[in-house]
Amino acid sequence: MLLNHKADAQMTIDLVVSSDTFSIPAAEKNGNLYVDAVKVAEGLGAKATTVASGVAFKFPKFNVTLNLYDSTYLSREKGTLKKRSLKDSPLVLNGIAYVSLASLKTLFRQDFVYHLQRKVLSPASSEYARRGGEFREIPVKHRMVNQKLWVDVQSLADALGVVVYSAQTNRFNLVLPDFSILELRVGEKRVYKRQDPYRILEDPVLLLSGSPHISLASIEQVFGLNATWNNSSKKLIVSAFYGRLKELEPADVQLMGYEPEKFKVDVERVSVYYQEPAPTHSAQHDQAYESVRDFLTNDPIDPGTKGFGRVSGETLVGATGSLFKAPLETRGLFEKLGQESQLVNGTVEWGFPLLHVKGAREYVTFGGLNNQFDSMDQAILSHSTDHYGDGDKNPQMDFRMFYGQHDFTMFMSSSLFSQTVDFRQRMAGGAAQARWDFSSTQKLGVNIEHYHFSNETKEISSEYHVDDFLAELLGSDLDISASAGEERSLISDFLTQEHSTTLTDVNYMLQDMLQASLTFALSHYREDSALRPWTVDHDVKARAVVGSRARRVDFSFERVGPRYKSIGNPLRYQDKTIYRAAPYWDFNRIWKVFGEFRHEVIGESNRPGILKTENTFAFLGNSLLFSQNAYSFTATHFNSKLFGRRWDGSFDYTRYIGRDSLGFGSTLSSQWTSSLLLFRRSYGGRINYQILRPGVQISAGQELTQIYYNTVNKMRWESLSKIIVQYKKFRSNLQYEIQPKYFLEEDVLHTAHVRVGRQAGKNKMLNLFYTRTSLNANLSDPEIWRLGLEWTADFY
Repeated sequence: MLLNHKADAQMTIDLVVSSDTFSIPAAEKNGNLYVDAVKVAEGLGAKATTVASGVAFKFPKFNVTLNLYDSTYLSREKGTLKKRSLKDSPLVLNGIAYVSLASLKTLFRQDFVYHLQRKVLSPASSEYARRGGEFREIPVKHRMVNQKLWVDVQSLADALGVVVYSAQTNRFNLVLPDFSILELRVGEKRVYKRQDPYRILEDPVLLLSGSPHISLASIEQVFGLNATWNNSSKKLIVSAFYGRLKELEPADVQLMGYEPEKFKVDVERVSVYYQEPAPTHSAQHDQAYESVRDFLTNDPIDPGTKGFGRVSGETLVGATGSLFKAPLETRGLFEKLGQESQLVNGTVEWGFPLLHVKGAREYVTFGGLNNQFDSMDQAILSHSTDHYGDGDKNPQMDFRMFYGQHDFTMFMSSSLFSQTVDFRQRMAGGAAQARWDFSSTQKLGVNIEHYHFSNETKEISSEYHVDDFLAELLGSDLDISASAGEERSLISDFLTQEHSTTLTDVNYMLQDMLQASLTFALSHYREDSALRPWTVDHDVKARAVVGSRARRVDFSFERVGPRYKSIGNPLRYQDKTIYRAAPYWDFNRIWKVFGEFRHEVIGESNRPGILKTENTFAFLGNSLLFSQNAYSFTATHFNSKLFGRRWDGSFDYTRYIGRDSLGFGSTLSSQWTSSLLLFRRSYGGRINYQILRPGVQISAGQELTQIYYNTVNKMRWESLSKIIVQYKKFRSNLQYEIQPKYFLEEDVLHTAHVRVGRQAGKNKMLNLFYTRTSLNANLSDPEIWRLGLEWTADFY
């Protein structure tokens, strides 16, 4: 005789299959949800029959019998009867069999999705989950900002098996599968390799909730990875043939929505170090000398601090919980540098998309327009017709109201005098966004935003360019300084006390054929005198991605007017015309060709204060991947009428020997001044070998670069030696670098960096690190040393 169990609570949920909805009795016990197995099976098209041991289910393609006495089930697999155990013991309530959500998948051979708020159960379906082989779906932390997806770099790197490390709040290093190291800098579009510009991103790197984020369009430029977004599963679709892509265990039942939880605090990252002399700038642990370098003399700066003033570090802390059964989350990145400390970036947010409240110090983007973004203290109230963020409303409407403020500095100059002005800018406004899904392959989005900015002058410093000449001409007793009226006149020419900007953004997508967007921003303002007429100017950007995921070309054009104003310093974006084209071509997963061409024309209107110049950036990459050999060729060209010209080329080869790999690489770089004089030429080479064994990984590499400065007839050498050892839970990194202190000086900096750590907890490492820089090869009499502890994510 079957026992009759007791449940903590009983309810009814909906089972949605295709367009049909079935009411399913359900029960809760010990925090788990159980459902009526017979009703679910009937909703899925099966017939249920009571048998002596329990219930037999007959599906169109298989049969299964549930044994309620020993919590097992019998099913026929490949002609053989197999007996297996359920994940959770079933409940029997009033003679009816209830099984847990975790047991449904194995019992009925079907993936399910359950929405916690809507109480809806449905069979899961994913095109990419079924296909396998060529593409994979990986879960990553992400944000949707102004109809653009931003992906958490650290979350993506974790899924891809890429190492990420950072000793600065605004710089992050990535160690890619070929062991090349790229550097991302917050607020910049450039990707750096060995301190030199390597590629230019479609959008800048932003710090959101304390973590670096890049846009979906920038993933290929950073990781060399072809990626798209599956809005149904909220996962990233990537190539299955990327480096050390991790296999992720699928959940028994995918839960959607939000389950209330107790308040908990998570310290995600901590780095604390003692440095002598104390740092004046932020710098990576292995580049500690840069934290004290005087940019005029290149000697170390000693601020004279003692004790706790020499202790610096950063911490990333998050907390999650529930308030009125809605999610409450806070996350912040804090930094102490010498005697200064600050909250670099952080958020506090509560609610569902139905009603969402957020306070933050993080970046505000302006429709993806060039250089129109800034970090701002802000408060946001929003509402969405997609009440729980499931992405299943059609059309979907979102509304926002916001207020914020930030400080920034402008340098302005006329033919007579120049000014440095500190501003406080306040922003208030609202936005409305709509998205229509005409089909699974065709979508349209429209976004309208209005901003009102008020600009308060905090401090002004002015200086005449020819004060000595004027003193001789007009007399030394004459007060040569800019009057308040002259100061305001130059300021108002670039940034008035108030201005308003309205932005309209239209996006259209036809899957694997076309993505098109048009962004139009219109600003209007009046000079300080109310008698002056209104000034109206605009910024327009058009972009089109033609082709499929594997073969496409990305085009864009943007024109910014000379008197257009939006967020922050207008000199960053005014009076520019930008052309861009970026092809990507994948030939049968073996050969990939990708590149980018970008041309900027600045100052076409000859407006005073905006320097007229042109910049051209071009990049071309080739990648060949065979079973035992991999080849990579890249070429980069940068040409500026103001800064000069630069050519870079690289070739990398990797030979796979079983689990091990041997790599070779070479680089060539030439740099010219704006007058086309050859300033610098360098030749580099590298070799590395990696040994992979169960529980053991050893990587050793050597880089050597010869640099010749033609204009001063000097030759310099740079060297980097590195060993990485992993043994079970232990990790170590040893690095020795030689580089000139300054290219005009004979002094050479020798830097040793040691990092030793142990895995402590799930995906966490506790590291001890030490850096020492000296003018002597034996590291005696150090210029600077740094010793610290680090608690961080383990990305190995």
